[in-house]
Amino acid sequence: MELGHNAEDFLEAYGRDSQNTARTYRNALNRFAQFYKDQGMLEDFIARVNADNKLDYGGNRIAEKTLSGFIQSLKDEGLSRKATRLYASAVQSLFKYLRIPVTLAHTGLPKNKSEVEMYAWKNANRVEQFVNLMDDIKYQTIAVSILQTGLSLGDLLGLKYGDIKTEFEGHVSPLALSFKIEGREKTEVSFITFAGRWTLTLLTEYLKDRNLELGTRLFPMSPEAVDSAFRTAARKLLGETWLKGRNPCSPSSLRHGFRTLAIKSEALENVEVEYFMGHELGSNVQAIYTTRDVDDWREVYAKVEGFLTPDNLKTVQEGSV
Repeated sequence: MELGHNAEDFLEAYGRDSQNTARTYRNALNRFAQFYKDQGMLEDFIARVNADNKLDYGGNRIAEKTLSGFIQSLKDEGLSRKATRLYASAVQSLFKYLRIPVTLAHTGLPKNKSEVEMYAWKNANRVEQFVNLMDDIKYQTIAVSILQTGLSLGDLLGLKYGDIKTEFEGHVSPLALSFKIEGREKTEVSFITFAGRWTLTLLTEYLKDRNLELGTRLFPMSPEAVDSAFRTAARKLLGETWLKGRNPCSPSSLRHGFRTLAIKSEALENVEVEYFMGHELGSNVQAIYTTRDVDDWREVYAKVEGFLTPDNLKTVQEGSV
């Protein structure tokens, strides 16, 4: 099915980084074009959404209504939650490439499995409330670090002072955390991520009285100890809405919170968010990203840091610049 020049340009751009992603997105856009054919071509939909976006009532009613119908059709056909999300995200990515704002909120997009099982951190203010319920600064620092870096608990607990010494002592912010040599603990994927000012403020307080050598672990505690501290804070935060069972406010929930808030911000490309989290991107994209200069990535991360920071701390930081 003919997709039109806008979609072809979009797919060509993605194909330069990952042929697999481009093929997947082509399949998704073909599926959408088939759904929309009774109303026109994909190019017609793009033009209508663009025109609707220029009206002053806020939002985009044409995009929301059409994508809601598309998503429901995928559900009716029995597509998996993951495939439905992927197809809808491909359409959204096309519009992002064209610089036309389109949201998937209120479209009936199915949640990730992890979203169903974990507490949904709607913003950094809510995370701050959770963190303030912890009595020990080391666990506060761990919680904020996971939210702002997107690291897994295992990767965070594996960090040593030598991993941050140069930039930490040089007061560099955001501070780079490079996993380019050894890669992630579980997958060995090479990547880099960053710690924002909120993390660094807590980390400075936490480390101030410690005797630090290059090989000193930043967080010399077990995952079980961290889980216990998080469970205690979760009971205070959620009260009777959570009495037993799996802790919805687990360290993994904050890692997922990084992804949710970063994507929600629309400050980064989805693939950039996945890179910061150490996810496999395909050999072509991975090779490009891992050779990109650290300061380029620092600028990319700076775009999203504000969405991972509570409002009151953003005000303080802005006033200190």
